[in-house]
Amino acid sequence: MKHQILILVGLATLLSACTSSAISGPTSTSLPTLLPPRSPTIELTATPAPTLTSEPTINSSPTPTPSPVPIAEHRIGVRYVDGLGEFYDRLDNAKFVPRGMNYARVDHIVNGNHWHSTFDPALYDPDEIDRALHQMEADGYNVVRVFFDCCSAAGQQVGSTLHGLSHSYMEKVVDFLKHAKQHHIYVILITDGTPAYGGYNDALWRAYTPQISGNNPRYLTRGGLEAKLEFEVDFIRALIELQAPMDAIFAYDLTNEVHFDTFEPPFTLSAGLVTTGNGKTYDMAEPDEQVRMASDNLIYWIDNLRQAILQLDPTALVEASFFSPLAPIPSRLDDSYVSVTGAVIAGSQADFIELHPYPGKGYDLMEYAEYYGIEANTSKPVLMGEFGVWTSDFDSAVSAAQFLQNWQIQSCQYGFDGWLLWTWDTEESEGLWNALSQNGEIEKALAPINYPDPCK
Repeated sequence: MKHQILILVGLATLLSACTSSAISGPTSTSLPTLLPPRSPTIELTATPAPTLTSEPTINSSPTPTPSPVPIAEHRIGVRYVDGLGEFYDRLDNAKFVPRGMNYARVDHIVNGNHWHSTFDPALYDPDEIDRALHQMEADGYNVVRVFFDCCSAAGQQVGSTLHGLSHSYMEKVVDFLKHAKQHHIYVILITDGTPAYGGYNDALWRAYTPQISGNNPRYLTRGGLEAKLEFEVDFIRALIELQAPMDAIFAYDLTNEVHFDTFEPPFTLSAGLVTTGNGKTYDMAEPDEQVRMASDNLIYWIDNLRQAILQLDPTALVEASFFSPLAPIPSRLDDSYVSVTGAVIAGSQADFIELHPYPGKGYDLMEYAEYYGIEANTSKPVLMGEFGVWTSDFDSAVSAAQFLQNWQIQSCQYGFDGWLLWTWDTEESEGLWNALSQNGEIEKALAPINYPDPCK
């Protein structure tokens, strides 16, 4: 979610932060071969090793061959029953209903805003994390969603000052996964934007042109996709090299709240032809062409990344998350961020879609479902990956808890298959109630141990 204090900023702000702190890296080497438009398969050519630098480097094969350490099959999968997608446990074949929390520590200041610090090597607190996961497990929660830091200072984020990933940062990620597995909780890893350090943005910077700028090169150019591919490949190979419990991973969220910036080219252009990363050319004089350009390229971006991930981690779930679409929601008409959800739900190879419908903005779940382009019979599973309420709308955690419980129940009729509250205990999230506010009233109201059926 794009909060008022920008704990989770839109990627346009993220891009600015990364621009100010990025350093040059070596010339990019060969990357996964990109999909031709709408091709169902992808093959990886030689890829750079997942260098984890600033500390001792972990050596690996220069190509994404299987790890000598067998990769555990992911416990949670997606299957289709009578044409409808659902999550299930591969071990016992039972339907799996995600119910959990966003867990976010924030500390660093990027462009004046709080930033994610959950895995900062200097701040990571395994005891605090274990206590939180222990309580979640005791109350029946089964999924937790966590963010990586792309844009803080060197040594605090996932990128290294050299080409590659921070060894100490990745060790903390693996430690978190181990704690989660001990508590039978599955983890959504939000890989988010390419790190400011590590050389991952080199291809992205080269992709900027007068026709495509702002946040848009991330999704509309080959360079943006190459940068993201290199990071994703390195990240997952690093998990494998560090012997992370891969079966504790619920899914990879490719970027928190994927969106385009409509205040920047090409969306500000009223004429001319623009050729994008998928190899197609679009006429900017035609509004429908701009919409098609956004949809086509986002699907292309998701499908390429998913195929690359599955070659390294074959049973993984790969998803994309979105906040509320720009139109026709009146409260967002002055917002430059626009997401494309309906086309992605229908046309992408994402295993499921994650949506963030926050109440309290003058529209209800029926309107959200319409704007997102989802229906109760949506074949792809849909996860409510963030939801929460503002303290300005509810004078107590008790009243907030009752509303959120009803919001969750009502969402079942619109096809939602799981729910993750924003957040567990992030006090810096000013203006929003968290699960533990006022003696944990919200946590208790949503706890599966107290309410086994989320739809009643």
